[in-house]
Amino acid sequence: MNKLFIFALVALLTVCAWAENGLSVSQQVDNMLFQGRYADGEIVVKYTEGSFAAMNVNTSAVKDLGNNTFCMKLRGDMKKTLVQLLQDPSVQYAEPNYLYKTMAVPNDAKFGQLWGMKKIGAPEAWNTKSKGNGILVAVIDTGINYKHEDLKDNVWVNEAEANGKAGVDDDGNGYVDDIHGMSGITQSGDPMDDQSHGSHCSGTIGGSGNNGIGVAGVCWEAEIMGCKFLGADGSGSLEGAVLCINYAVANGAKVLSNSWGGGGFSVALYDAIKNAQDAGVLFVAAAGNSYNGELSYPANYCLDTNHNGTVYKGLDNVLSVAASDQNDSKASFSQYSVEAAKAGKMIAAPGTSILSTVLGNDYASYDGTSMATPHVAGAATLVWSNNPNLTAIEVKNLLVNSGDTLEWSADWWGPKFNVQRLNLNNAVKQSK
Repeated sequence: MNKLFIFALVALLTVCAWAENGLSVSQQVDNMLFQGRYADGEIVVKYTEGSFAAMNVNTSAVKDLGNNTFCMKLRGDMKKTLVQLLQDPSVQYAEPNYLYKTMAVPNDAKFGQLWGMKKIGAPEAWNTKSKGNGILVAVIDTGINYKHEDLKDNVWVNEAEANGKAGVDDDGNGYVDDIHGMSGITQSGDPMDDQSHGSHCSGTIGGSGNNGIGVAGVCWEAEIMGCKFLGADGSGSLEGAVLCINYAVANGAKVLSNSWGGGGFSVALYDAIKNAQDAGVLFVAAAGNSYNGELSYPANYCLDTNHNGTVYKGLDNVLSVAASDQNDSKASFSQYSVEAAKAGKMIAAPGTSILSTVLGNDYASYDGTSMATPHVAGAATLVWSNNPNLTAIEVKNLLVNSGDTLEWSADWWGPKFNVQRLNLNNAVKQSK
């Protein structure tokens, strides 16, 4: 049997497999292009091991994202190229380079009390445990203001780069001078924030406590890695998100805080989060701010998803976070999932008028599931530090099961359902 015949047979079987899902390859590409915003003329492709990345694709640039996955800037027609790639047996998946945005809803700066910390029982927990040392937490966002007076002592330091030569990739991880993290936008080792969103999230996780200034995060002491893929306008691409996740996992992060979302299902993003799961990493994700009863992505990866006829199993390391208000009601803007709440895959945390660190040495109050998420990421860090023998799944389950039960409804006329709101004091006590 000659090689040409074998190749044709494999290609035919691949097309038949697509057809069995009830959709033609062209229809599946249409679904991909319809489900969310993407960078025009850019795709993300994963090849089987040993395949040539740019095979039969007319590109102007190709960027290696790791794990045999590449982001390509096309010269040709995007839909035609995707159809072509999905019919190639050497391609595991191909999809648009989707765009994502922050999950915050900034309001006028309000310098109020940290009501959220009181609501989750943080002051009581701090009598037992206040330091999150030993568990590296990555904030995948707009970066981190690592010079802020209330953050600088709790920012991760990559000792190999800090003690190495300037302008040299001393640790050989592909990023030069990545002392505090990296930027997936510029492919550099500088995660400095230029928007405030990531710094705000970082302050809730690990604003220095008991230092006489500013705010106190869930962890008074912490190691926060900055992974920047969202720009000054609060938006970023699938390409950057994958780079950040892969970097954080490869460099030892155990908790990933993700206050962003958008688009629809992405196989590349699912793949990156699954790799994090396989590495024992917890992925905490904002539910979204679109006022509805469905989770945004990446939070929705906690649930089974039928994507173009293929069922992708929900990822056990994903914990979605909805926002609660001062009265323990669902924040008006917060997305949620009754299914995820019942299955212990969603938790609530304070997300309105949350005061935290921003650019300069300043502070501001924001609303959003973005603000709820770092409460949970910080709690995961503190709990895990209290018992390093726990697994990521055990930490997730502990946070949910130790929470306070709230009764929510979708709308004032809608059916009621229960959701667990984070209780840090209970979680710390039960972690030993």
